[in-house]
Order: sequence, then structure tokens, then C-alpha cells
Amino acid sequence: MPLIEIVQQVQYPTTPEKDLGDLLVKTWLAILLGGFDLEQREDFYEPTGIWVSLPDIAA
Repeated sequence: MPLIEIVQQVQYPTTPEKDLGDLLVKTWLAILLGGFDLEQREDFYEPTGIWVSLPDIAA
């Protein structure tokens, strides 16, 4: 799933109307620290360039 879609779908309980940049940073940090797999499918600066997936636990 593209990172930007995750940012748009996550609802932070204490953040009524924050700008997209603040939510992007919070979500990015959660993904980095959460052990998710990241894949660059397009240019880094494209809104859909970074994809996030669950790690393969079978390995």
C-alpha cells in the first residue's frame, strides 16, 4: 500500500485537523519503527513512490 494512502486513512485520536505534513511525519516514524517492509516503486518524491507492507514472517 502506498505510504500516502496510509497517511490519508489513519485517524489520530488527538489530531482533529492537522496538516498533511504533520501526519506524514508521524506515520513515517511509526512505519520505520514498526518493522514494516518498505519498497521504492517510483521516484522518492512522488506521492505514491514508497510502498509499505507487512514483513514476511515465514522466512
